[in-house]
Amino acid sequence: MEQKSIIFMMWVREIGVIPAALCGIITSMKVQGSEIISSIVFMTIITTLILQASTTKLVAKKLNLLENEDIPKKEKV
Repeated sequence: MEQKSIIFMMWVREIGVIPAALCGIITSMKVQGSEIISSIVFMTIITTLILQASTTKLVAKKLNLLENEDIPKKEKV
């Protein structure tokens, strides 16, 4: 696999699964402060997902990984 593809895969990988699972564990154990930790982890995951989702196409374009875009052009009438 070429380096540009690896960089792209690193950008769009799934994130937050392990921190979310660990938050679930500490919450179920009723660890002191787990509510605050869970809130911070949740906001971090949401922020990262929004950032990555909104920049995926831009990153692919910058890495020259997009194939010809099949966007139909409007015909003038």
